[in-house]
Amino acid sequence: MLYSNSSATAVNTTATPSEYKFNVGHTSLLNAPVRSGGNTTLRFHLINDTTATSPDTFDFNVTAQTEAGRTVYYVDGANAGEDGALTLDSDGLTIPVVDYALSVDDKATYDKEDVPINGSGSNVTVHFANSTAQSALDTKVGDLAAAGWAKGVTMQADDNPVRAYVDEAPDDVDDESSYAVINTNDNDIRLHTGDDFEDEDEIDSLSVTANAGFMEQFEVYGLGLSGLDTSSFSLFSSGSVMSFSGLFLFFGGRRRDEEQAS
Repeated sequence: MLYSNSSATAVNTTATPSEYKFNVGHTSLLNAPVRSGGNTTLRFHLINDTTATSPDTFDFNVTAQTEAGRTVYYVDGANAGEDGALTLDSDGLTIPVVDYALSVDDKATYDKEDVPINGSGSNVTVHFANSTAQSALDTKVGDLAAAGWAKGVTMQADDNPVRAYVDEAPDDVDDESSYAVINTNDNDIRLHTGDDFEDEDEIDSLSVTANAGFMEQFEVYGLGLSGLDTSSFSLFSSGSVMSFSGLFLFFGGRRRDEEQAS
């Protein structure tokens, strides 16, 4: 992460070296990776003059105590191996007989085990800093209204499905339930743990997928998934003439014809 502060205040310019101070607000560190209830080491890299070819630099560490019940994972291509597994893939099902594919563009999946929390009411944020992951997330939330359920952004906490909503949870979802909110301005997904995690100190497994295809949506939400998000499926595109009902009738009609011929 990059934080820039060009208005450092001089404290003592006669000392050797000169002394300056600067402030880094909490909002500038919202996406810094932290673990619930533990200590987090923040490393600061100071650059004296960013316009110089070889500027003087200085590094120092600050240890900060993390708020209980707040965990943040900062996920990009460079640190995905440290924080967990970020995979960029495609998802789909091909029906060879009619050569139609229920395929989607690139999806982004983040899996993490042993996620620290502080019972119900905890927040776990997954911040996508990877550009491909950000694009996958935007694909599924770009046209949705606030508080809309983003079916193409799937989440599971301890193998339990969690619905993700755009920017805010709807009025009929209370804090006793587990749910997720997608921050469209900052490319992150924040899980709120409900009563099903009361007295728990960790989530055994957490999985988030942006731009999930039909099969993954159905696998996560099952029959509770009404109004499938088919915006990325080639079979359901605006120019397609094929539908599920037509597909099933096609197979049914073919089988009856074969029986009559025999």
